[in-house]
Amino acid sequence: MKKKSRLAVMQEKRKKDKTFALLYHRLEEEYRLLDELFLCDEDDDYNDYHDLPQIVKRKGKSRKRKGIVYYRDDNGDLQVMPPTMSLWYNHYCQGEETCISLMSSFHDKFRKRFRLPYHSFQELVAMCIDESVSRDSKHFKRWRPGATAADGTPAAPMSLLVLCALRYLGRGWTFDDLEESTAISQDVIRAFFHKFIDFGSEELYKKWVVPPKTLEEAYSLSYEYELAGFPGCIGSMDGTHVEHCRISWKHRQAHLSWKLPFTARTYNLVVNHRRRILGTTDGHPARWNDKSLVKFDTIAMDLHEGTYGTTMVTTGKPPPPEGNCTVSNIVTYSLPDVASTLPIIESQEKILALL
Repeated sequence: MKKKSRLAVMQEKRKKDKTFALLYHRLEEEYRLLDELFLCDEDDDYNDYHDLPQIVKRKGKSRKRKGIVYYRDDNGDLQVMPPTMSLWYNHYCQGEETCISLMSSFHDKFRKRFRLPYHSFQELVAMCIDESVSRDSKHFKRWRPGATAADGTPAAPMSLLVLCALRYLGRGWTFDDLEESTAISQDVIRAFFHKFIDFGSEELYKKWVVPPKTLEEAYSLSYEYELAGFPGCIGSMDGTHVEHCRISWKHRQAHLSWKLPFTARTYNLVVNHRRRILGTTDGHPARWNDKSLVKFDTIAMDLHEGTYGTTMVTTGKPPPPEGNCTVSNIVTYSLPDVASTLPIIESQEKILALL
């Protein structure tokens, strides 16, 4: 090993000394900053709180209210239009008598535009407002009467928000279209719509999608089938595929059916001749056939096992007014009722699948 010269050794020593000096000065600077931060003054007293700098509170930003739809007042100045002055509110939320006075064929147009009668819409709004209906889940707490938004303005009317949800489901409007018609922010409509879907699946489903529980209910459902030559039948059962685009790649093969060129979920439904849904299964992969799907249908399995409480005899005779029939032989056929009901469900489920 070659021995270093004396000059090389001196140069290395100077470099080390220079590096040590830089580190020393840097440490001194850091200690000085720490002293200023913790106010360790020279007197070393315990009253350093008064040495703290005065904290100046930042003033809150005064944000100007952003408008969605504007109108001109009597002086010709542009003003932000509240939702209570929107087109939909004036046409549909002013009471039945006022709405009829504005449009002679109000009920027909309302049902065509929102897919349900006006009195059913009023009942739905009352259920959303009623705290006892959704007391546990508190779906619509921020939109009930008397609630205010973050800027102190009154919350959007519940009736308008329900109309937005119905139009979104019925005709597939975008949230931007609804914002233009109601003067409600599309973010508010989007938040309400997700709550409305939860409310429907938790509250409305339990109330309306129920099979017959008594003999009289079963007989009332079988009236049309008896006229068609199917005595004892209470409903039509069939499966449907609903397009579902957002499927992960590892589950894609299970959601591809030989009938469809896209991924989908399949449901098994039981409906009557009046298009009332009596029962449905949860969504399953589209590749499942009817033999696999029917095992998850509680109505079909109860009929197969003979445990369905309400029954109808197949003789077509009126049932006795009291008591339950012990013959468990209600028959379900795959009639055109399901085929006429499924397109409505498919269009609505396709919209929901895009969320």
